[in-house]
Amino acid sequence: MSIDYGIEWAYGEFRIAKFKGDQIVQSWKSPTPVNDLASLSEAMHQATHHVDVSRGGSVAIAYEDDLHPHEFIEIPPLSRRDLNKYLQRHVETNKGFDGAAAWRAHPVDRAGVSGVLLHLMPKYVLDAVMRICEEFYLLPKLMVPLTEVMSEFVPSLEVETENALLLVALFDDRTQMLVSSDDGEILFVRELSYPWEPSSNERLIVDINRTIGYAKQRIGGAITQAWVIGENAEFANASLNERVDATMTFEPRAADPDFWL
Repeated sequence: MSIDYGIEWAYGEFRIAKFKGDQIVQSWKSPTPVNDLASLSEAMHQATHHVDVSRGGSVAIAYEDDLHPHEFIEIPPLSRRDLNKYLQRHVETNKGFDGAAAWRAHPVDRAGVSGVLLHLMPKYVLDAVMRICEEFYLLPKLMVPLTEVMSEFVPSLEVETENALLLVALFDDRTQMLVSSDDGEILFVRELSYPWEPSSNERLIVDINRTIGYAKQRIGGAITQAWVIGENAEFANASLNERVDATMTFEPRAADPDFWL
């Protein structure tokens, strides 16, 4: 799929880039948080002063928000039709917001873990993002959670064993932890309501170690490797490394400001 532009809208961070082939030729990050659809529209307007969108083109969007949860659900063997009915009922009962939901489920089957990872978001957000992009002559081709980006990235890591691994993704206002198989299958996701910074370092150590312990019980295998991802990954890794119950690695490629794009 050929894509002309990429957008990252994650936990209030907004960044847009223009591609030429597989290279970023222009990019811009909003200096202020983009927390709702009104500020998204304003950010897109401001972006036109920094990134050339005058000819329009296709766009892929990586999206995360507090209204975009990722839930692992254990499910017995079902036909595709029965599974869709089951998940639709689950979504309607547990969505946690008004109005219709947009959702997608990925099968998970590893070492005693059998079910789906359910991605969920309000449909009005999806519709509005598409409309706002189209106002600037950008045609949305793909909108994915960051877990999908990580699924593609994990196989490129130098994993020493076939055990599951932990990814700690740092954002301006949030921290996301993902437990993944070595081939990139995301097993479950945990979202923390605070970012990494020196004052939250001890709190994050506790949450990482709790997640490692939970994962060991859940998937029946120890997590021995972890990666820190984000612009502050190098500094965070230096503070966390000796205190976490796994070998923690700073990933330089994922510290690039345009990584999610």
